[in-house]
Amino acid sequence: MIRSTLALAIFLTAFALQPAVAQDHHQAFEQFAEFMEGSWTPAEQNNALRPIRHVYSWTLDGKFMRTNGTQDPGRAWDGFVGIEPKSGKLAWWGFFTTGEAGPIYLTKFTDDEWVFVADNVGADGQTKKSVSVKIVGNGKLHAHVIDTSGKEKKEIHEEWIRAATGKMANEAKKPHLWEYLVGDWEFTNSKGLKASITFETVAGGMASIGHWMTDDGKAAIETVGWNTDKKCLVVDGYGTSGNYWHVEYTTVGAKKCSGPSKVVYPDGSSVEGIMTIEKVDENTVKLHTDGKDENGQPIEVNSQWKRRTP
Repeated sequence: MIRSTLALAIFLTAFALQPAVAQDHHQAFEQFAEFMEGSWTPAEQNNALRPIRHVYSWTLDGKFMRTNGTQDPGRAWDGFVGIEPKSGKLAWWGFFTTGEAGPIYLTKFTDDEWVFVADNVGADGQTKKSVSVKIVGNGKLHAHVIDTSGKEKKEIHEEWIRAATGKMANEAKKPHLWEYLVGDWEFTNSKGLKASITFETVAGGMASIGHWMTDDGKAAIETVGWNTDKKCLVVDGYGTSGNYWHVEYTTVGAKKCSGPSKVVYPDGSSVEGIMTIEKVDENTVKLHTDGKDENGQPIEVNSQWKRRTP
């Protein structure tokens, strides 16, 4: 009996120490991405340069998650998290302003913690890095980073809080019912414009930002916010081609908004008139503009947004 018990104990110990199998990494990725999606800021924002914000969002048809730390003046970075095809491991690729680049791999995970470790990263090939992300509350995490380069060792402990998600912060006063555009979309219109758009809420849910990228690689940024004085939802957008748009939705509802607008397209053409945006269902939004073109001729422009789902 003692021998059998001892053999069982040895077997269980050996089994527990086995590396995580591929399926474990897929499960860890799903849980990590579900929790991290959104925008995060340090619990104590004390940076004198500008606020720090890290953004985690789905990309490439939901196969990977982008981890964006470019709004970190201390040490800007960008990266991706996903399952590495060759190894089947969950990898977190990071690219830094210092020139460092490389993956760190999941070595441990539980329901509330993920630990990533890498050896021999950095310009000198001697850097060892460990990043632990642990859930410590609703919309709150603890990050523990150990970075060793040669004989130098840097260790950081930080608390982070969720700054924005697809839903408005509970404590924020809701100025309108127009959050259904949050997420990733494909945009087309009757003038031949095609673009990919990612919308996120910011400022505790009091505003939204849209990141546009046309099929020919032209970027644009869009802001949406409630103007209390005018009692309207104001939309402003600016693109790298010199294009821009301004909309004041004076009629705002849960599924439909309308108001005066002006849109100047990348080719220099323009449309000015009444723009109406309407939620058809969870994955479809239609937009219609009835107005005049740059020559004063009547024109109608129809657009459609289709949600990209993982």
